[in-house]
Amino acid sequence: MSADWLEFALNVIGGSMAFLCLFEGVRRLGVQGWKRGPLLTALLGLAFFGAYGAFAWWRHVDASETLALRYARPAPAQGAAQPAGDASRARDAFVASGLMTHYVERGEKKAYAPTQEDVRRRERMVAYSSYLVATARASQFESALWAILALIAALAGFLFAHEKTRPSG
Repeated sequence: MSADWLEFALNVIGGSMAFLCLFEGVRRLGVQGWKRGPLLTALLGLAFFGAYGAFAWWRHVDASETLALRYARPAPAQGAAQPAGDASRARDAFVASGLMTHYVERGEKKAYAPTQEDVRRRERMVAYSSYLVATARASQFESALWAILALIAALAGFLFAHEKTRPSG
């Protein structure tokens, strides 16, 4: 639980600093021209956004690859009998894909009937796969969010730099 709050606080503080640095750096670049200070400030903000976006994209790729590996297993032959005495292969096929295949035991073809433990293992497999899908999707959206926020900060800084002010007096 504390890790969630810590991650949230770091995202808020880091995101705010990135937004302010990029906004102020681009604004000063527009007002002062290409000087070292404003350029470094803008690059620092851009680096923050890049790091946060890259980390979110990395989590998306990691979850997507894990899902691909889970589903890349060869599917069991559907309807065909398994080799003699191989009920464990039928059990693994059920847990991996939910298919109830047939197997041969002592020369007799039998339909696989999952036990309560097999059903629990299958439910855990489906729950974990659902979690990976949700994580991949959320990380992809988070990565896009960081890119959009960087664009907004830079655009707002540019617009504020070229804002027309009224003469005083």
